[in-house]
Formats: sequence, structure tokens, C-alpha cells
Amino acid sequence: MARNKYPEQTVEKILEVSLKLFSEKGYEKATMQDIVNALGMSKGAIYHHFKSKEELVDAVSTYSFMKRNSFVDVYELKHLNGLEKLRWVLMNEFSNTEKQEVDRFTAPLAVEPNFMMKMIQDTITHSVPMLIPMIEESKQDGSSQVEDVQMTAEIFMVLANVWANPLFWEMSEEQFAYKVKTIGKILDTLGLPVINEEVKQTMIEYYKNILPK
Repeated sequence: MARNKYPEQTVEKILEVSLKLFSEKGYEKATMQDIVNALGMSKGAIYHHFKSKEELVDAVSTYSFMKRNSFVDVYELKHLNGLEKLRWVLMNEFSNTEKQEVDRFTAPLAVEPNFMMKMIQDTITHSVPMLIPMIEESKQDGSSQVEDVQMTAEIFMVLANVWANPLFWEMSEEQFAYKVKTIGKILDTLGLPVINEEVKQTMIEYYKNILPK
């Protein structure tokens, strides 16, 4: 059998098609056979890169995040100070329709321990390092009064991505809003007043969109 000379392109094609199908059908209804049919590849070619549907949807989630990576795009906004950049990232992430679609179709996986641990690991290994430069910038330009940048970034991302994640915890809109308010108070105490009323409302709208009543 001939080798695939462009494995990166093959993986990207699989992820792009899978993202479309998962968004349209949902995680539970979209099958690996649906993806095989849409791609026109053999099932073996897909399983060569992704050993299971769960592994594929995890890769799709990461792929979607990197496509719209607000942590990178924000540095083009030279007119914003560090704290404003942080708020822009939060607003952009929580209002992003593709993120909302991905979070909706990954919701059934959130109760799986392995998936939950992978999301927590990604928060620590990927999100925290991307947050640190903006917090450091806010400290340098005086828009925040953070003392320990690393610790503040860790607390911020664990609270926002784990403790207040409606995919992990069953909660009402009022409970979610209370958690967001609490995170804001904690960050204020740490010298990072990033969650203002506009950010809070954007996060609540995100909750409504991924968990419709």
C-alpha cells in the first residue's frame, strides 16, 4: 500500500469534516461511518489516525480552538492594554458560535472521567501558558495589580474552565451567574479585575446558548 505523503493534510481534512458532522448531527448521532462516507476514505485510513470516536472528538475540539485562537489574535490589537486584552479574549471566546457548537456536541462526553481529565490537563498545559503573557502585560502597564502572575493564571483558568464549566456540573442559570460573580470577586482580590458586567453577561449568554432550556 502506498504511503500517504501528506499525513498532516489528511488529518486536517478528517477534523474539518468531523467538525461539520458533529455540529450538524451531534456527537451521539454522528457515526464513524458517516465520517467515512463524507470523506470518501476507508475506515482503516481514519482509524490509523484516530483509534476511537472519543479520541476523534477530543482532537476536533482542540482543532476548533486552535482555528479561532483568540489568545493569538488579541496581540494584533495594539490599542488595548493588558487587562482590556484579557477581557477581549473572554468576550471573543464565550461569544464564538463555533465554540458553542463544539461545546454542545461534546456535552455528552463531559461525564466521562477520561474526557474530563483531558480537558483539565489541556487547561493546565495549554490555556494557562497562553494567559500568562497578558496578565504579565497588565501588571507591567498598570491595568492590574497582580502579584503572582503564574498563580493567578492557574486560579483563573481552573475556576473558569472546570469549576464554572456547565458541561461538568448541572447548574441553573442563576447558579452559573453566581459562579461567574464569585470568580470575578476572587480575581479582584488577586488584583485582576477582568470580569466586568459586559464579560459577565457574555458568559451568561454562552450558558444559555449551549444549554438551551
